[in-house]
Amino acid sequence: GEAAHGLLARDGGRLDVLDASIRASGQDSSALHAQGRADALTEISLGNSVLSNASGATLGVDGVADLELDQVIAGGSGQWLQVDALDEAGVVTPGLANIDLGKSLVSGSALTEVGSASHLNMRDTSFWQLTGDSNLTSLRNDASLIDFSAPLAGAFKRLTVHDYHGANGTIALNTHLYDDAPPSD
Repeated sequence: GEAAHGLLARDGGRLDVLDASIRASGQDSSALHAQGRADALTEISLGNSVLSNASGATLGVDGVADLELDQVIAGGSGQWLQVDALDEAGVVTPGLANIDLGKSLVSGSALTEVGSASHLNMRDTSFWQLTGDSNLTSLRNDASLIDFSAPLAGAFKRLTVHDYHGANGTIALNTHLYDDAPPSD
């Protein structure tokens, strides 16, 4: 059903999952969803698993959460990450997601809503297939690959990051130069 997440951890809960395949098929349903407050940090550790969904973010964070994904494949809806504030009866907790991605593949866009923060650490040959405009607060690309998908109808994708650190990481871009036989020189 609508907003029927595959897995949900909330209110300071801890979720440890290994060797799983989680699929959410409802409208705006995340395969993995975390909700937390500043006084109740939600923690999720996921290993050797597959996350997929049809609509909404594959991985959603409302409020505060720490997520560790190791050997995970995540995607399906075109948006792999959504970080937003948590509003519980008028008490708003800004979104704050700390995500550690090791030896994993994520596909789609990553969106951080205004007033929220997202910190992504990609390591150990992780691979992000960036398919749409994305924004993160900070991104560490350590021996991993961010691969921008080819433009559709001349529309290029943008990745906006306030604090980027590369350590043997690769960013595969698409370019269009003005002259001399575009689309690239």
